[in-house]
Amino acid sequence: MIEINLSLKTSLILALLAYAINVSTSYQQFLIEDDRLCTPTSIRKVALEAGNLSGLIVSLRNMTTLKENAHKWGDQDFVCKFQVKATEKDSGIFAVIQNIVFRKDKITNECLDYIQYSAVNSTFKSKRYCGQMDADTSLMSMPVSNSFVEPTIVLDVHINISKEPLRPYRILELQIVFTSFRFCFQKLFFDDQQCSPNHTVHCIHKGFINDGYINCPYPGCVDEKECVQKIQSKTKRSALSYEAIVFIALLTTVLFMLGVWLGYKIKKLHNENATISLDNNVVSECIEMDPVPEGIDNPPSYESLFPSRPPVSYS
Repeated sequence: MIEINLSLKTSLILALLAYAINVSTSYQQFLIEDDRLCTPTSIRKVALEAGNLSGLIVSLRNMTTLKENAHKWGDQDFVCKFQVKATEKDSGIFAVIQNIVFRKDKITNECLDYIQYSAVNSTFKSKRYCGQMDADTSLMSMPVSNSFVEPTIVLDVHINISKEPLRPYRILELQIVFTSFRFCFQKLFFDDQQCSPNHTVHCIHKGFINDGYINCPYPGCVDEKECVQKIQSKTKRSALSYEAIVFIALLTTVLFMLGVWLGYKIKKLHNENATISLDNNVVSECIEMDPVPEGIDNPPSYESLFPSRPPVSYS
């Protein structure tokens, strides 16, 4: 019985390890600051393989490296062009921006930095994606503002970062997930799974369901159960932050006014004390003297007292 339990536990552990390895290796990962993906001289091609290799994550992580490589583009904008291709026939590609912080022009509101998608052998181009957004909040509304669906097997991606210098302490952020999908009625493998019970048209590899990344471009983050909870938590934090900011602003104003009032009172009290002290010093230095009596004659002269007596001589 003990051996059976040990064998069962071992099997469970191995299954969990296999699942963890499967999830961790499900995505190819590239950085736009890396020469393996972005170069001014060519367009890279990234293949989405079958099954658990049908996902791709493209990120911007290190602004320092990006700045160091910017000289390769001269004095032009940093332009990264690459092509994502699904290897299975009758497949399409989902592109879902997980997080982005790209700049806009303050006056025109046009994108300085942006992402844009286009179809091969077509003049069609998507809108330019920029500003600040994340997949959790963007996928809670219609239309979905951070996603793009390419029904064919090839998707061209254009990332542009303006040569305009970043302001101090300002950073750019980007993370996009590309996922190969099939139409569910064409599902030939047991490892395919529909995005959700309510979205049965498109199927992706089941390893991408509830893996921490949003793959399906439908409102409600349908392939991630924790998404709604995260959004509610963010909303509460945002409301709390707003209330905290208002409270701090009011408290700061009250404290400032109180400080000004106390300063005025202290200054006024100090001036009054200085005046009293000055008056006391003046009084202490004054010496009262009796008035000089009027009508008193001077003492008589010697001649008037002794008119016939010659003055005494001492020799």
